Amino acid sequence: MADMYIAPTIGMSYFSGGCESHELSCDTNDISFGATLGYQYSPNIAIELSYQHYGEVDATYPALQNQLLKADYSAKIQSAELGLAYSLPVADSLSLNLIGGAALWFVDMDGKELNYSVNKSSNGLSPYLGTSGSYKLSEQFSVDSGLKWVSSVGSSATGKSDIWQAFIGLTYYFPSSISTASVPRTYDAEPLSASLSTSLVLSDKVKSTAKEEQSLTLYFDFDSSQLSPDSLIKLKSFTQGVSEKQSVLIIASTDNTDTNHYNDNLSIRRAKSIRSALLNENIKKQRIKITALGEEVQSLSVPNSQRRSATIKIYNHNLATPL
Repeated sequence: MADMYIAPTIGMSYFSGGCESHELSCDTNDISFGATLGYQYSPNIAIELSYQHYGEVDATYPALQNQLLKADYSAKIQSAELGLAYSLPVADSLSLNLIGGAALWFVDMDGKELNYSVNKSSNGLSPYLGTSGSYKLSEQFSVDSGLKWVSSVGSSATGKSDIWQAFIGLTYYFPSSISTASVPRTYDAEPLSASLSTSLVLSDKVKSTAKEEQSLTLYFDFDSSQLSPDSLIKLKSFTQGVSEKQSVLIIASTDNTDTNHYNDNLSIRRAKSIRSALLNENIKKQRIKITALGEEVQSLSVPNSQRRSATIKIYNHNLATPL
């Protein structure tokens, strides 16, 4: 999961109550566009800063000087927005997103009366809510589509309306500095624990000059990078005794049911999911190092169910490098 992302969008806005009752004609739909810059604070929560151009409302009213003649008005609506997005995974590549925050809006209205022009503007702060679905196309891109509502935009001078926006967009996740690495691994002579219901076993030994103090392995569902509630509890308990002088190494792997490239990326996502959980436990990022193995397993006797894992190792040695 990349820490930063950008998402340009295009859509259609509907302005509910966008024209006054004495209008002769009113166009309350227009094309909208914008962009969002996001920071993934945790696996499920992101902070988003957005710019939106919601379009224009065009209306015709009886002219103020002569009710038998017409006067044309238009109002342009833009907004700078700050909010939170909560992502609820439905599958490994599909998620449901809930968004909410505050919109600092700007309305500029222009009108042409018979002998003069009317120019008014207003600005203010309004809440917004929305929902969307995201489908991950690759490690770097996802396509998003959803519906958004902004409450009470405008003033008595420029006209006031609620905005409903249907949109579609493409999200680009900035690449992480983590790269897939090959690390030699050897397996214990004794077989792994037969009881997988606990999702917790001592795992492989990674060759290192540092002294390993503790080791924990967490297992993932097929094609998933989400930690289960049970795994989160075990991880929290495991990290309670970690001192500030110790370093953490995360070694993630996958089964071999997909392409090498896909499995490499999946192991990275699994490792980063655990890293995010460790950050939530106040373990500093500089003390965490990630190794993503993909499907690289030297022993074919290890079943696929035990390859869908990530091992967390604690060392009394500063092996971590900033990511």
